[in-house]
Amino acid sequence: MPSWAASKGTGYVMAKYLLCAALLFVAIEPPARCEPGCTATPLTQQEAERLVMAVPEAVTAEKMGGKLSVIAWKPAHPNASFYYFMLLSTVSTPTTPLDNGMLGYFSINKETGRVVNVAGEDTVGKELERLQSKLRAKHCIKG
Repeated sequence: MPSWAASKGTGYVMAKYLLCAALLFVAIEPPARCEPGCTATPLTQQEAERLVMAVPEAVTAEKMGGKLSVIAWKPAHPNASFYYFMLLSTVSTPTTPLDNGMLGYFSINKETGRVVNVAGEDTVGKELERLQSKLRAKHCIKG
């Protein structure tokens, strides 16, 4: 322990470290993307469709020449907080394992922009995350 720390006491040193940690956290935390006083609004169905077009399966199929369609669907027990879509490729690609054009079923949370696949897993990808950030900023959604 440095001599100055010993003379100040353990409580002083601990407080100083905590203050430094707090300042570092504030400095690292990304700035809020919403304007002050902005109220969160839900995504529109068209914006949710754009999110589906940005999932990795869609991006890959499109790069391989697939022509994509996003079709709204209603599951047996829908949740009003979500939009539900099927992602289809009208041109078969290696990303359609059953060779039927089905790329997946996705649900999009209207309040957060979260995209979940049929298995209940979060869908992540570079294009998707970029679009989610833009839409969340537009709708004052934190997260």
